[in-house]
Amino acid sequence: GDGRSEIAIGDLYYSTCAGSASNGRVYIINSLCHNYVVNAMANDGVSNWNVIGTATTGSGTDPYFILPAEGDFLYQDITIPSGSSTVQISAQVRSARMLANEGFPYLYAYVMNSSGRILQNLTSSTSNSLSWKELDIDSSVNARGRTLRLFLKRSAVSGYNQSNTAYFDDITVHFDCGT
Repeated sequence: GDGRSEIAIGDLYYSTCAGSASNGRVYIINSLCHNYVVNAMANDGVSNWNVIGTATTGSGTDPYFILPAEGDFLYQDITIPSGSSTVQISAQVRSARMLANEGFPYLYAYVMNSSGRILQNLTSSTSNSLSWKELDIDSSVNARGRTLRLFLKRSAVSGYNQSNTAYFDDITVHFDCGT
């Protein structure tokens, strides 16, 4: 009911990224895709996420991840399915303050080989929106990639130490689902 474009069913998502909306109806075009993120909607607090700093979650019926301070971030390692050639990463994000110099939410990821060597860096734009907005990364995946390390981060600018808070929810990672 909050206008966001994905509906969770267990650990699978129906995605409207390739769909269209008309008269309040959403038509699903692409097939059911598995979401590889564990605890994507903060229902279990920060479990299954590596926490750096004071990152936490909001409570209530629709929890979300909160990065309240500079240097805070969450990350999760995801095994890349064998033969995957593309990845789609998305999250709903918002910021506590629009007119700050830093602290805006963004997605960052890198693809590693079996030895942990970084082969590829992926990043989204930042958002200063006060209401929920979707950020996306759509990319090819290096053929030697075995692990995707996904980060939920907030922007930082040298010389500033502002308390702008970044919020994240409904995080998805899909491999080879099409667009």
